[in-house]
Amino acid sequence: MKVSHNIISKVTSILKDITSNKTSILISRVLIGLLLGIILVIMGFEIYSEASGGLIFILLLLGLVGFPIFMYKTDKDIVK
Repeated sequence: MKVSHNIISKVTSILKDITSNKTSILISRVLIGLLLGIILVIMGFEIYSEASGGLIFILLLLGLVGFPIFMYKTDKDIVK
């Protein structure tokens, strides 16, 4: 139990150090958005495996371009 508490406290302190800078917050939001976009594209390929190329292209654009831009813009407003 004590070991897991130490690991959690170390991870928390690392995250606090990373997010202390505004630029790193924006970069982390963009990376989270990119990760969400990749998950969306993978889910889209699994759900719509027989879909047309246009739908897959729209999902690809939304997932890999839309989410990072959205996350960057919303966090840019929050950081101000």
